[in-house]
Amino acid sequence: MTHKARSGDIRSGLCYDEEMSSYPHHQILIQKLLTQIQPDPRYLGLAAGGSWSEKRLDQWSDLDLILFCEPQSLPALLATRVSLAAQLGVLLESFSGQHLGDERLLICLFGDPLMQVGLKWIALPDYVQRVEDPELLWERDSQVSQLLAETTGAYPRPDLAWIEARFWVWVHHGILKLGRGELLELADHLGYLRNQILGPLLLMQYGHPPRRVRRVETDLPPEALGRLLQTLAKHDREAQAEALLAAISLYRDLRAFHGLPVQAWNRRAEKAVMEFFEAVRGNRPVL
Repeated sequence: MTHKARSGDIRSGLCYDEEMSSYPHHQILIQKLLTQIQPDPRYLGLAAGGSWSEKRLDQWSDLDLILFCEPQSLPALLATRVSLAAQLGVLLESFSGQHLGDERLLICLFGDPLMQVGLKWIALPDYVQRVEDPELLWERDSQVSQLLAETTGAYPRPDLAWIEARFWVWVHHGILKLGRGELLELADHLGYLRNQILGPLLLMQYGHPPRRVRRVETDLPPEALGRLLQTLAKHDREAQAEALLAAISLYRDLRAFHGLPVQAWNRRAEKAVMEFFEAVRGNRPVL
């Protein structure tokens, strides 16, 4: 991927790509943002990630923007970020990405039209490690494009040994919910397994970044998607038990496909947990 962007000219990015031009509200907001940051020498560049950089923008896409700056400028820029966002449109609400572990992120909801935008302030040296390669829309000089050219983004890959060391404990936790009749708790727990383990490993199997269950409906073939859908169930004890069993079966296949060595499989825990599962499912005494 190239990272060329002429100073002050967003048309050198993807903004005027035929696909992107179908969503002018994104372009308008970016143009307003450029008007605000270009005169400020503390800003080094602007890039777009997410659906924009993947060329998968559609009417449901939010906008993920990265604002690059020098390290010493970051605290002062973060202190004024809400006032900057308010200059970009009808700002209905904004809050930091604290719940995501990133205070540098400001999540904004704009109106007219209704649109969600993530604005993330980054000290340029901190962007060496990143999960994606964004599309550079504007830069003051060549610092940003040079860093992007010399480094590569990569989404963190799941650690198979780490997962195996925890999976059967997590399954046991789900069985306890089944035994107690806490089916909503079990449904949430199955969602955790899908997001953190099954979805990422399935997406990797078919050549996609392990982004939880994002776009699995379009990125997975029908058979693979069908197996993931088997881990969904209505509020019914037997249906939830079948969904948990489907999650276990899928994990076993993914564990093998991705090459976790057999000697790393915790067979003792697996055997004990599965015996416990059968007892609970059959309403047999477990103590």
